Amino acid sequence: MTFTIAFSHFQTRCRISAEWTRFGQTIGPASRVSGVPDCATPTATATPSPSPTPTSPFTPTPSPTATATPTPNPAGHDARLTRISGVPKTVRLLPGEIVADSGSIVVANQSTHSDTIGVYVDVMAPAAGGCTPNGRVLETTVTLAAGAKTTIPVPVSYSCADPAAANGLSYTWIAVADHGADDLASCGPEALQSVACFNALADDDQDPADNRASRNGPRVVAQ
Repeated sequence: MTFTIAFSHFQTRCRISAEWTRFGQTIGPASRVSGVPDCATPTATATPSPSPTPTSPFTPTPSPTATATPTPNPAGHDARLTRISGVPKTVRLLPGEIVADSGSIVVANQSTHSDTIGVYVDVMAPAAGGCTPNGRVLETTVTLAAGAKTTIPVPVSYSCADPAAANGLSYTWIAVADHGADDLASCGPEALQSVACFNALADDDQDPADNRASRNGPRVVAQ
C-alpha cells in the first residue's frame, strides 16, 4: 500500500492544506504538523475604479457673439410729413355757396442737422358736382433745426356748383414733405401720389416711407 502526502515540506512558513491519497483517490486529510500554521486563503484585492475627473468650476463658458447694430448715417436727411389734421368730417353746401375752413399740416425734420423742407398740399374734389378746390392749396418751405417739427395752417374754401350731384362724396387731402424743396417739378399739382413724385422724394431722403400723408374729408352734404 502506497501513501503520498500532498503538502509542502516543513520548512515553509505555513502549512498548505493536504490530503492522503491512495491510487490517486483522496482517502482523508493529512495530519497537521505541530508548529506550522495553516496558510491563509488569499483574498482578491479590489481594484479601485477611476474617479471621474470633476469639471472645473472655473472653466469659462463661451459668450454669444454680439451682433453689431447698424449706425445711421449722421449726414442723412430725413424729412417727415407727420400728419394732416383739422379737416372737418362734413361740409354743408348750397349751390354755388363758398364755405371757408382750414386744415393743418405737421412736418418734422428727423435729420441730425438743420434742413430746409418743401411742403406741398393738394385738396382733390369729388368727381361730380363741379366742386372746388381741386388741386394745389399750399406750396411753401420751412427750415427746421435737427429733430424739430412745426404745424402749418392751410386755409381752404369749399364750394360745389351742384352739391346734390356730389352729395355723400368726399374731398381728399394729400401732403408731402420734400427735403431740400428740390422736387417740385416731379411733385406738381395733382401729382403728389404719382410714382415720379415718390421717386423724386426718395432720392435724397433716408426714410422715404414717411414723406407723404393723405386723408379723406370733408364729405359733401347738399343743402
